[in-house]
Amino acid sequence: DRSGQISANELHRCLSMGGNNFDMATIYKLITSFDSDRSGQVGLNEFVAMHRYLVTMRDSFRYFDRDNSGTLDSNELLQTLQRSG
Repeated sequence: DRSGQISANELHRCLSMGGNNFDMATIYKLITSFDSDRSGQVGLNEFVAMHRYLVTMRDSFRYFDRDNSGTLDSNELLQTLQRSG
C-alpha cells in the first residue's frame, strides 16, 4: 500500500512468497519482537533486522540438520544445544 510500513497480512504474504509459511500467530510474534516503535507494523529498519534474524535462524538450522531431512533429530538437537552453551 506504499505506506512505508508492513502490516501483518503484508508480512505474511511476503514471507510466504519466500517459502516461509508461518501461521499468523507467528507473524504477530515476529512483528511484536521487531516493532521497536510499537506501531503494530514494521518499517524498513525493523524489517531489515527481522530479515537478518530469520536468515541467521535458517542458516543455523541448516548447519545442524546434518542429514538434510528438514527436521532436527535428537542427536542434531543435542549438538545444537551443546554448541549454544
